[in-house]
Amino acid sequence: MNEDTINHVSNFSGQKVKDLYEKAFKEYLAERGETEIDGKGRTQQYYAFIQDVKARSNRQLEAFIKGISEHVLVTGSNFIADRHQTFFRSEFDFVDNHQYWDHPSFPMNNWRLPNAYKQQSAIMNYAKLPRHIMPSRIFGSPFTVTEYNYCPPNKYRAEGGTLMGAYSALQDWDGLYRFAWAHSDGKATTVEPINGFDMATDPLSMMTERQVALLFARGDVAPAPSRVIYPVDMDEVLTNWWAFPDEASRLGLSVQIGTWAFDNEAGLPEPYTAATGIRQPEGDLAGTPWMSFSAAAEKFGTDGSTIVSETQEIELDAARIEVKVITERTESLVLRAGNDATGKVLSGSAATTFTNLSASSMDGRPLNKSQRVLLMQLTDVRNTQMHFQNDEFLRLEAWGELPHLIRRGTIDVSLQSTAEGMTLYAVDLSGKRLEVISTEYVNGAYRFTLDTAPDHKESRMAYELVKE
Repeated sequence: MNEDTINHVSNFSGQKVKDLYEKAFKEYLAERGETEIDGKGRTQQYYAFIQDVKARSNRQLEAFIKGISEHVLVTGSNFIADRHQTFFRSEFDFVDNHQYWDHPSFPMNNWRLPNAYKQQSAIMNYAKLPRHIMPSRIFGSPFTVTEYNYCPPNKYRAEGGTLMGAYSALQDWDGLYRFAWAHSDGKATTVEPINGFDMATDPLSMMTERQVALLFARGDVAPAPSRVIYPVDMDEVLTNWWAFPDEASRLGLSVQIGTWAFDNEAGLPEPYTAATGIRQPEGDLAGTPWMSFSAAAEKFGTDGSTIVSETQEIELDAARIEVKVITERTESLVLRAGNDATGKVLSGSAATTFTNLSASSMDGRPLNKSQRVLLMQLTDVRNTQMHFQNDEFLRLEAWGELPHLIRRGTIDVSLQSTAEGMTLYAVDLSGKRLEVISTEYVNGAYRFTLDTAPDHKESRMAYELVKE
């Protein structure tokens, strides 16, 4: 069941739908012999009705689907991370959710230009994608994200591969599926201008997807050992219907987090590192220590503008708009123009534009011993004649045409390595070598300058450092 979030349907689907829900609500009260209350009491009554409608609907749909095949896995409620959906998600075979960064809005006509964007960095919003959906994970159930994207033409979307890959691995999620590769075979098999969500039309998104594959699918980033649970009971749902508090989701930048549909009689099924929430529910926490938001934030280091993961592999600095991912096989540095960033093996300095610089071992060795290293230098990519209302790029009026244009950026790089005698090649998106890049090997480190668009030469975002 795709994006079947009932509060969205009941609140934003037009007056006819609202009238149907209001009629059913009155029937619901009559069946229970309840009188409609004014004010907040009515709101809680209505929320209880909505929960009942959706729970019964889910059971009916699941029975129908599994009547066709008992081998089908059923999920739903995969749109918006509101805490009331915890009770629905806990009954599915697996939990799924969707989230986008800088999803377009439509100031004139739905799904028609002009499109409006915020042009903000997810980093300065404490990695809101994927942080915002972290609490929707139910401990004990598989968790996937079958729709996500850092949407073009957001000028910071080069950050996406590092953020999504690293934090999904930290959370130990089970599957990621970017929406979308392509909406047609033509877009998948030919070069076309960037348009909408299709990764196949956006060279930058295709490169960030490689970072996701390395950090998450290859397992370069380790899961956090601690698990902090947010027990949600029905009393909380009826009084705090909407999204989880920001203090709860920020914990996910350090440790694994998730929720549990808490029944006061059954309690938690097993102990966790800690439990937190807006209030401690009654019932058995199975030996799990209860912590306030402030106590949990202090313990796990999520109360400042710089947050380091429990594993020490991820560091996010929201104020500087900077992220460092430091693992044995991959290091990634996301930094603003003019800033320097230093990892354990990889360092970048004198960046001339917002840049995601990464280096990954491709031969199984640790990065500092690897004899085949993939480097990425990601800035921004747009179409020729892509037209905006003004130079803040907040309203897109035309997608434009080929060729793709890369934002020129240079950055000075140092890579610590014990493998002397390697050669650095600029490569295109297929991996074809374009040219040799000059390097020097000094005091156990390769030093060189990368340039996405050198004069009179083919643009590039990837490089191969290899011993032949």
